Amino acid sequence: MKHLYVHLVVITLLTACGSGPRYVAGEAVQNPYVKRANTLAEVGISAMQGERWDYALNVFARALKEAQLSDDLCLVTKQWYNLGAAHVAAGDRQEGLRDFHAAQVIAERAGDSVMTMRIRLARALLPGQANTWQPDLLAAKYPVDIHLAAARLAQKQKRYHVAKQEYDVVLKQRGRSRMGVLYRAQAHLGLAMLAREEQDVANAKQEVEASLGLLRQVGSPRLTAYALLFYGGLEVSAHDRRQSLQRALVIYQALGDVRGQRVCLIALAKIENHVGDVKSVRAYQQHLESLQGRKD
Repeated sequence: MKHLYVHLVVITLLTACGSGPRYVAGEAVQNPYVKRANTLAEVGISAMQGERWDYALNVFARALKEAQLSDDLCLVTKQWYNLGAAHVAAGDRQEGLRDFHAAQVIAERAGDSVMTMRIRLARALLPGQANTWQPDLLAAKYPVDIHLAAARLAQKQKRYHVAKQEYDVVLKQRGRSRMGVLYRAQAHLGLAMLAREEQDVANAKQEVEASLGLLRQVGSPRLTAYALLFYGGLEVSAHDRRQSLQRALVIYQALGDVRGQRVCLIALAKIENHVGDVKSVRAYQQHLESLQGRKD
């Protein structure tokens, strides 16, 4: 089961590099390097969605080269960012940090304030980096994915009042695109986590249910599994926790996510042990044993 940061990286990545060619249709001249860089970026996005990290890294490296040949600083910034996001998703945080640093240097040189903010937030969200920077509530001019990242960062820093305001900004965006729905689903999930921290179980339950409803609309299995796993950890009835964890387990099995399966099975065994269902506990333990030696 990948860290939630990976989901956030993939979602913000889709916005960061999904702008397409910067030339209007019908123009007689179009920089072929720009076109190839954008085409490769889209291929990289698909690879990231399919969790094919090595392939995504290869494609984004090629996209970066094409962007550099185009001499378009904004495009170069995006491709460095994309490469950094792919490195982080693949588990190479140090390489990702180097890529983000390269992206930030070029974004600042180009005067691209939006990408500069996006990169700074991506860097701050990396494990061990959360306390290096504490931005105040962001201006409304920033895209919704940046407000989402800012909310997540504030939440990690336990600045809950800022996190709630940033999540509210995301929820007020009423775009009907797939990405707009995913952003709102993430915001509801973030608010559910905040409610749990404040021991407001009723609100946490309401927010995670709202998130799950949106995630089912757009089809985001890993985020759905994460939300179901979260629900299974709330202080609700054993029946509700059991059902939620079983649904998460099915998704993790379909994804081939061994770590996710282990987390679900351990939680399910704990529930059945508490209610005294020895047979079910034994079945879950046997399932756990069958996963031994398998890679996460």
